[in-house]
Amino acid sequence: MKKLLCIVLSLFSVAATLLCAVPAAAQNSYVTQLKNAGFPDSYATQLAELKEKYPNWIFEPMFVGVDFDEAVAQERTPHSQQLIQMYSGNNNKGYYCTCSSCYKNGNYVIQEGSTWVSASQSAVEYYMDPRNFFDERYIFQFETTAYDASQTTSGIETIIRNTWMYNSNITYKDSNGTTRTYTSSTYPNGVKYSQAILNAAKNSGVSAYYLASRIVQEVGGKTNSAGGASGTNSTYPGIYNYYNIGANTGYLDGLRWAATSVADNKTNVNANMRSAATTSSSLIVTVPSGTTVSILSTTGTQADGYKWHRVTATVKGRSYTGYIRSDLIGDAYNRPWTNPYDSIINGAVYIAENFSQDQNTGYLQKFNVNPESSNMYAHEYMANVQAPSSEARNTYNAYREAGVLSAARTFIIPVFDNMPGDELPAVRNVKVTNITSTSATISYNKVSGADGYEIQFYYDGAWHHYVNTGYNSKVWSTFSPSSTYTLRVRAYRLSGDTVLYSPNWSSTVKFQTLADPEKLPAVKNVTFSDITSDSVKISYDKVTGADGYEIQYLNGNGEWKHYVNTGYTSKVWSGFDADSPYTIRVRAYGIVNGTVIYSQNWSGTYTFTTAAEGFVDLPAVQNISVTNTTANSADISYNKVSGADGYEIQFYLNGKWKHYVNTGYYSKTWSGLNAATKYQMRVRAYRIINGSIYYSENWSSTVSFSTKPTKVTGIKTANRAADGRSITLSWNAQTNADGYTVYRLSGSSWTAIATVSGGANNSYTVSGLTPDTSYSFKVRAYKTGTGNLGAFSDAHSTSTLVNGSSIAQVKNIVTSNTTDNSVNIAYDRVSGADGYEIQFYLNGEWKHYVNTGYYSKTWSGLSTSTKFQMRVRAYRIIDGTIVYSTNWSSTASFSTKPTKVTGVKTTARSENGTS
Repeated sequence: MKKLLCIVLSLFSVAATLLCAVPAAAQNSYVTQLKNAGFPDSYATQLAELKEKYPNWIFEPMFVGVDFDEAVAQERTPHSQQLIQMYSGNNNKGYYCTCSSCYKNGNYVIQEGSTWVSASQSAVEYYMDPRNFFDERYIFQFETTAYDASQTTSGIETIIRNTWMYNSNITYKDSNGTTRTYTSSTYPNGVKYSQAILNAAKNSGVSAYYLASRIVQEVGGKTNSAGGASGTNSTYPGIYNYYNIGANTGYLDGLRWAATSVADNKTNVNANMRSAATTSSSLIVTVPSGTTVSILSTTGTQADGYKWHRVTATVKGRSYTGYIRSDLIGDAYNRPWTNPYDSIINGAVYIAENFSQDQNTGYLQKFNVNPESSNMYAHEYMANVQAPSSEARNTYNAYREAGVLSAARTFIIPVFDNMPGDELPAVRNVKVTNITSTSATISYNKVSGADGYEIQFYYDGAWHHYVNTGYNSKVWSTFSPSSTYTLRVRAYRLSGDTVLYSPNWSSTVKFQTLADPEKLPAVKNVTFSDITSDSVKISYDKVTGADGYEIQYLNGNGEWKHYVNTGYTSKVWSGFDADSPYTIRVRAYGIVNGTVIYSQNWSGTYTFTTAAEGFVDLPAVQNISVTNTTANSADISYNKVSGADGYEIQFYLNGKWKHYVNTGYYSKTWSGLNAATKYQMRVRAYRIINGSIYYSENWSSTVSFSTKPTKVTGIKTANRAADGRSITLSWNAQTNADGYTVYRLSGSSWTAIATVSGGANNSYTVSGLTPDTSYSFKVRAYKTGTGNLGAFSDAHSTSTLVNGSSIAQVKNIVTSNTTDNSVNIAYDRVSGADGYEIQFYLNGEWKHYVNTGYYSKTWSGLSTSTKFQMRVRAYRIIDGTIVYSTNWSSTASFSTKPTKVTGVKTTARSENGTS
């Protein structure tokens, strides 16, 4: 469903202050930020609730600059531009236009298809007013349609779930009616619809979820029977238009558009001719789609990313010369579209080029109120007034299921002048009283000037309309038992048939209905205490919403009999026979209009035995003492109770008291306990009468103790630092322990050097050690509490690595017996050294000469008549690696002698014999 496409491409700039994502703060702080950005109070309050929940969301106002009523009137000119579908969900809401042009002879005029009629003024006002959609589901009609790299095929599958495209490869019918699977060199085995949509998003720069929602809106269904998706139209067989582009009066227009390729010298859209080769230059004229132009010249790629043609064209009989973008002339969309893949890919390009600049939200593509657009109130993608909110819900579902709702997102929201209902204040003092399982009284203060009130309830992540009412106090009776509800109320005024809602909501109120008595849950935790020969105290948990409880007992014939109805959850009942077993069960009940209605859910069955005649309860056990604890045992003692035949010991484990042992001892070592564990225990006495045990109802005080950790095992060296200054120890963890103490042998005694907190932290690095030195360590675990130390581990001996600084300096270098090419070099031996490095200073730097095990040796092969500087350092060989000392000797100097003079001879003699 489309309006005539009057396409204008102009750069969209938002006259707004960007709201940066900020950390969560008080809601009032967000309200202030939103107001500072230019949002009015009626926007800021609701948007602040979303901002508080999703602090990464960014809201930008787009100031329309016209009154809201004026914008509605322009959008409805003519009424046939705003359509709504007649169906049960829209009936009885005043959403269908009843003007003389749209309602004739008692029937609504069908504008498109068989069910699409003109939307009423109140419907257009409702869907144009952004404030009606400020919840986390419908806010996405204001999200920018720009490509989002976080979107996935899984999210797309969520959007197309209820269509034939879900989790399916693309199949289609060609022009001959033959069913084919779409393949290509990239997808030789076929491709899913979801992948095609994601490819289209990446290629066009448009949101994948927006494209998927658009496709579902236009051609979605359980089957591909929609005109743009079937490929079976007799006029345009094998043609596809998944976005219904160009479908001005119906899908046939769209198929005609998808089947038509535009000549190279014709405009393919309504193209803006500009005064210069840039989108920021002034507009000369809009050249209608399909107009023949003469191309005079073509520019290179400009700063705005486009190439431009300088052209002449005739519009309405007048000739114009100017610049048109090169992509707006000729067929830029690879028509005809003979398969779904081509339609999805190329249609997305069309949307990007024609709607993604100054109509870059779902809302703006339906209601083009952007003041920057040269086609304000026109050039709209669809006529369906409900399309933006419907598509927004699809996007929300995809984001939610993908778990990315809280990611950073930008929403561009129109702000009109003189919004309706601004003058009505918020409803105050909302109360919910007289709550039953299915009804409640909702009341609130009257608002001066209001004609009525709207009540909304919050569920499924959004606010939903419940009722419009003139009452400010009324019993509503459509609720479910045992359910929690959250509601809010706002006032409205009537303007003719139009409802003008206040943007100012009451505070939210939460309440819970009572349970349906028949569905009250089962009574739990039935217990018996204070048992005598003829009485017992029966206790059980309270059931929310119950008015009382019925106790039944099992008679000798195996029949359940009523014993009592009671409001008590703990009471002593008498009249029982001595030394007799009884089996009971309990259920809750409610009283509705004076009638007792029993729950269908019983407790389990429970049995107790009354005491024998003459049984006297025993006193509480006194003076419990726990001593000599080990890792798995403890000595437990207490005072003997006169008349007792034994004692029951219980431990508190996993939130409940558990029986440990019955014993005749009142002082004994008990083993089999868990190491490094804190226990709570209690003791009571018992008597044995006629072979039956009768426990005292009087427990001792609760006593706590902890067992010790076990001996630490597995101690070893985990790592030695290369500098020889530290060693890392590790050992087997004891997760029940609270930590460990590390000890080092100092002389003949062990000294604690560190405490490691946490039983799972089973390593420690000992620092400050001396390189090339042996050490011994022990570790023991501890449990917080006096004396709760485990046994020492075995001693672990280890050593630090050698460090160059620990190897002593070579001293007393002496050079002797120098010749013309050799010298004897001697120096003091370094204890522990495996060898020595000799270096000479040559050409301005120290050069390695030799590594040697000698500390006195004659070295030959030196240069004649040369002065040498030399130095020496010791080294160690550790695990096959040479570790050099960092301590060099002092520098020594010597010179080699000249070589022996040779070749002496007479080269000349004087005549007089004197020379």
